Amino acid sequence: MPLAQAGDLAWKLAQASGMGVIGTGANAFMRTALVETLVQSTGSLRVLITRNELNRIFEGDLDESLQEDLVPQLQVYELLEEVIEHLEAELDLAAFLGEAERANPDLASRASGERPATLWICTPGQDHDVVYPLVVRGPDHRLTAVMFGDWPHGSTFTLESDGSAVQLTRPDGMTLTIETRTAAEAIAALRTYAATTKGNRS
Repeated sequence: MPLAQAGDLAWKLAQASGMGVIGTGANAFMRTALVETLVQSTGSLRVLITRNELNRIFEGDLDESLQEDLVPQLQVYELLEEVIEHLEAELDLAAFLGEAERANPDLASRASGERPATLWICTPGQDHDVVYPLVVRGPDHRLTAVMFGDWPHGSTFTLESDGSAVQLTRPDGMTLTIETRTAAEAIAALRTYAATTKGNRS
């Protein structure tokens, strides 16, 4: 059976109500999903994440200069609360613009087409009830959330590490094999991507 792509699976499985990931392969899955989302992006995709999760999945090795080179496709926040506030403001603005576009279809906006699709990687923990309202608004505004830990408002997937791959077990018991990247491999891919995009901008 061919190996599944972590990035594609994250976007697909979390689309409706978000998804949780647990198990020994969770870090590798998140790391690979982040990298695949960024390196396949042409500016229309972005990842939002807090520094704790970033350090967790890259084992503290993703240096500040590379993070800066990846902005705005990679946006790193210090606290979950900061991401929540940012997304609440964005979603409110998107909803307002959507109403304006429906009221003025002839002006139907370049703005909505310009909003990037967002992959949000977070650890809700006890704040899951604050995160959930944003997640359910997400499909209308190109927001998809993938979370560390059990996700009580949607599906939680178990991922077990197996060398260069992880086994993802769905709630129905079906398993998928997903090729993953080590932290070093992921960082190398991001350096190449950053160098390419900086060259294109200059």
